[in-house]
Amino acid sequence: MADACTRLQDHNRKLKAIIATNDAQAVNAAMNSGFLGWGTDNNKLITVLCSRTKSQLQRVAKRYREMYDKDIRDEVKGETGGNYGKMMYYAMSSKTEYVIDMLDFACGGFFNNYMALIELFVMCGQGWLKEGKVAWEGRKDKSLIDYINSELGSGYSGLARLLMLLLKGDREPEDAEPDDAKILEQVEKLYVETQKGFFSTADELVFVETIGVNNQKQNARLAEMYENKYSESLRMGIGDKMSDKLGACLKALLLKRDDFVASRLKDAVDGWGTNKGQLLRLLGGLDDVNMVGVLEAYEKKYGLPLASTLKQEIGGNFSKATIAWITVLNDPTGGAEAITEQSVEALTGSSALCSMCDMLLLENEMLLRFAAALDVEALAEAVNGMGTDDTAFIRTITTRSKRFLGRVSDVYREAHSEEGEDMTLSALVDKNIGDWYAYLAKFLVLQPSQSDSLLLDLALEEGVSNDDPSARNDDKAALIEFLCARHPRRVRVAKKAWEKRNDESLVDKLADSLHGDLREIALTMLKGKRDSFEEVDEEDADMALAKEQAAYLQADMGKAIEVLCSNSPAQNAAIGRMYEETYDMSLGRALGNVYSGDVQDALTSLLLEPAQWYASRLKKAFKAEGGVSNEVICRIIGAHDKAEIKAIALAYDDKYGTRLKTDVAEACDGNYKRLAEAWIDLPDQMAQPEDLLKLPKKDLTA
Repeated sequence: MADACTRLQDHNRKLKAIIATNDAQAVNAAMNSGFLGWGTDNNKLITVLCSRTKSQLQRVAKRYREMYDKDIRDEVKGETGGNYGKMMYYAMSSKTEYVIDMLDFACGGFFNNYMALIELFVMCGQGWLKEGKVAWEGRKDKSLIDYINSELGSGYSGLARLLMLLLKGDREPEDAEPDDAKILEQVEKLYVETQKGFFSTADELVFVETIGVNNQKQNARLAEMYENKYSESLRMGIGDKMSDKLGACLKALLLKRDDFVASRLKDAVDGWGTNKGQLLRLLGGLDDVNMVGVLEAYEKKYGLPLASTLKQEIGGNFSKATIAWITVLNDPTGGAEAITEQSVEALTGSSALCSMCDMLLLENEMLLRFAAALDVEALAEAVNGMGTDDTAFIRTITTRSKRFLGRVSDVYREAHSEEGEDMTLSALVDKNIGDWYAYLAKFLVLQPSQSDSLLLDLALEEGVSNDDPSARNDDKAALIEFLCARHPRRVRVAKKAWEKRNDESLVDKLADSLHGDLREIALTMLKGKRDSFEEVDEEDADMALAKEQAAYLQADMGKAIEVLCSNSPAQNAAIGRMYEETYDMSLGRALGNVYSGDVQDALTSLLLEPAQWYASRLKKAFKAEGGVSNEVICRIIGAHDKAEIKAIALAYDDKYGTRLKTDVAEACDGNYKRLAEAWIDLPDQMAQPEDLLKLPKKDLTA
């Protein structure tokens, strides 16, 4: 179980890297979207950056640096401006960057903004503050404690003392539960101080060392018990017993963090004008988990959703970015990352490992769906406007496996289907591109059972003309490709899919459409019961049986259908070898002496390992009489997934001493060529997300 968790954790991290790569590319495109690359697509920029969690944005920032050698925050800030730009800048900050930014803002001007410091110290948990302190000191090469003391000066001595206590982390652990007996003692001590009047001064240190040392839960209990005993809130008791600055911080620490942030947001929109700086500082520091709590607290306290308030107070891109940040926040992991990024080695017991595995599986599903949604956005954008962005279209299609494209098609269907129009990826292809480019693309986006069903339609009803995909002629070669070189399991699945779609028996259809030996081959192969199909190497064959079967065929070549249609490719290859060694003739030639045409082609295909046979079919298609057989090229390349086309390409290179991609480039042209080359050459990015993918250059001569 631990091994399974570790491997799945690693795979999920790769998926997160894929999403980060897509987002980095989208941000770069948004900032270079105008004429000649000048101008910014603000809607796209907001969609990407303001609808992600901070953890995801950190991956995007890292990927952006790797890809473009630039800091994404600085780049976005340079392309945007005003409060909109500042909001984007803070939203993209990591937790430690946010601490650094807020400290610079609060202490960097002519006048210190003590409320900004209070907001920072109250919003951030102890761990967050500690990490921020280390990061600030590493960047500035000085002590943060010395810096704050020097910046605040004597007029802020009480506040400085409290902030130093918070900064040092000399507090109760955040998960420590309140001890009512201890809290009651604190109530009594604080009450004594709150009752001091004109002739005696309250001891600020008592408040600092009580409220400042307690954690959030303990302070909440302290406020509750104080009020219950003395019928007055502790906030009221603090009143004017000390400086406004220290009092404000102490009162803030008595609130739940969510309630405090909500109150500061309300303060920003109250009065004669909206304090936009205060809004963007507070909101920019919140991640998805904290944001949910703040939104709930705001609506509960003030009876109005924060988004509704903001729509009334701000406008333009600042409004769009802010509202997107607080309402969308798409977490690619579905909220599971808080658990799934824990160390597997630190987990003990089968129960903990099982729980981790469950969360990793949930996270994996959420990541896959999120990545599919990004592909849907990319495809929709590629076909939006004047013409199709073929580079974006090809890149999206050819860097995914067929299985994942099936997921993309499902999401596309959900997002873009309208009444009377069922928009799958296949429908998208039909609507936006044409000719052999579209014919190949359609095969690529179809699932194996769907593409095989299409092959059956071509063979049993009408095929496609080599000159024009819209013209038709009969084609039994497609039937041979499907029945004789596919895995038996795939044949059975395709049979079921075809029958479901056509509401008739495929066995009956073949029996009615075919005759003689070809019908016998088709009906035998359709059963999908070949022996040990996974055995593709001749070394895996039973050589003694192969010798017997070779002799059996020599005695009666009419038994070839019975023998070859039942064997695995490895066993048939062994028969061919034994036949040639024993009778000084290839089995292929011997079959040609008895059979011809489609029957001979079908039986000959059974003698070869599938990748070898498909390689030979492609070679013939490149040099077909009357010109290149584009139909064969499309259906062989388009019907095979990434691993399968890789095997075919290797077999082609091995047989003919030239790369399949090279011959495709010579035989095809335009976007049709680019699509075929990319499918053959580019890996499945879902399996290798760290690789930068380079598409074939656009054919400007086509």
